[in-house]
Amino acid sequence: MSVVNIKIGGRDYQVACGEGQEEHLRLLADEVNDRVNSLFFNNKNGKNKPSEPMMLVMAALMLADELQESKKETEYFMTHAPEDNGKKAQEIEAMMAVTLEEIASRIEKIADNAELQ
Repeated sequence: MSVVNIKIGGRDYQVACGEGQEEHLRLLADEVNDRVNSLFFNNKNGKNKPSEPMMLVMAALMLADELQESKKETEYFMTHAPEDNGKKAQEIEAMMAVTLEEIASRIEKIADNAELQ
């Protein structure tokens, strides 16, 4: 088990992951951080920044929305493509689903920890 230092929304976190998964976790954290930043830090509308759990919830919802759109595209591709491509699309969708489930789980853990602080 490894511990990786990541930064999301200007805040540092230490997250455990399996050996060899460190770089993958950093990439996932960068994606979530990009979402949080695009929602709350790049927008100069004068409004107060929401709570950290709310920022993470919004980022998770954005990622879930993209997953849903990707599933729709994959479903369309599978019904309109040769059979071999359909199998490949299923494999890709399964990998994406696992990755996003891992992201969602980590976001939930971060949000739970943030609420406790």
